[in-house]
Amino acid sequence: MSLTKTLGEVCESIVYGVTASAVARNDGPRLLRITDITENGVDWKHVPGCRISKQEHLGSSLSDGDIVVARTGGTVGKSFLVSDPPDAVCASYLLRLRPNRTLVLPEYLQIFMQSAVYWKQLMEAAQGAAQPNVNGTTLSAIELTVPTKYDQALMVQRSLSVLRAIKNAIRSTQKQHSELASFANAVLADCISKSRRITSKLGHVLSEVKDGAGSTWGNFPVLGATRSGLAPAKERPGKHAERYKPVTAGTVFYNPMRILIGSIAFVDDDDEPGGDRCGADEARGCGGPPRSREDSERRHPVTVK
Repeated sequence: MSLTKTLGEVCESIVYGVTASAVARNDGPRLLRITDITENGVDWKHVPGCRISKQEHLGSSLSDGDIVVARTGGTVGKSFLVSDPPDAVCASYLLRLRPNRTLVLPEYLQIFMQSAVYWKQLMEAAQGAAQPNVNGTTLSAIELTVPTKYDQALMVQRSLSVLRAIKNAIRSTQKQHSELASFANAVLADCISKSRRITSKLGHVLSEVKDGAGSTWGNFPVLGATRSGLAPAKERPGKHAERYKPVTAGTVFYNPMRILIGSIAFVDDDDEPGGDRCGADEARGCGGPPRSREDSERRHPVTVK
């Protein structure tokens, strides 16, 4: 028999992380931050230490089976199941959930927190602020179906089997992508080495796009430059979306700040036109030394200004 309960009802506690500064050495308990959590888990060897009081240590300590959740920013709602941690606490931008194991398996709860049902409720709760965020109260109110622990274990087993197959497929695809990219780079290097070359500055071959898309920005998808190239933006549009710059075939844009600094994306002829997020600098190819704006636009009519 399944019951409908809230996260607050199936957890012993939902608490905020500790406000503390990381120390260069691994002195004291490790301070788990949002940025320490990756798709491959947490490398505890690289998580810094912190100096906190005994009371703070007890209040935010991490145990096997705890789940931490990002409560603000672009990764709001993202969760991580803690497994066999060292002496550690979670930082203030994380919430720590401690499942009540008499009611719910931590693995089942973690699977639920990756489901569409969870994300729909969370994003509804996170709306209303300039930057999406949730707190312990709103997170506690999220509802989930709680079957028997036997059925939970069966669901966990099946889900983990499917997830392993998906991860294997992703790794295989990434390897093929890497091999194709290496081949493409080799072809480009060969072509360049056999052609007549001149050295030129980026400012001489690219013209910066400064005008925003204006009120029509909502008619297009919002794109971003990632380590892997062009990708849909994950964060919700900001307050001044009309400043997003147009992105069409022939456009190059890059991230000049934050964690993805230096990431570059190129919009190819078969990519869907869109707009980049504020904070990404955008340029179009000029095809040679500096030209007048009119000449550049004749050579690149697909670039929207």
